[in-house]
Amino acid sequence: MLKLVVVCYRREGWSRERFRAYFREVHGSLAVAIPHVARYVQNFVEPDEIEGDPPWDAVIEFWFADRAAYDAAWASPEGRRAAGDNPNCMDMNRTAWGLVDEVIARA
Repeated sequence: MLKLVVVCYRREGWSRERFRAYFREVHGSLAVAIPHVARYVQNFVEPDEIEGDPPWDAVIEFWFADRAAYDAAWASPEGRRAAGDNPNCMDMNRTAWGLVDEVIARA
């Protein structure tokens, strides 16, 4: 499996609630429609008194069977549509992503 992790920062002027609602109602639907995605997870920040308030707003995870599936997903019309929606809800100057090697230390 190949995993893509996206650390998202919301658009300037957007509340966390607006960002989360947009992801649930619009952006997430676009991501789910991308072919070859084996698994898709949205992780939203939950500030707490002990750990504080992280500067990012969400960590998004995509799983693909292999590099060919990853490439095909983003080359598809659905992949291009989802990627094209990113600036509608994310600060693209701060949002970052990368392919990762997931090591499960405990399941």
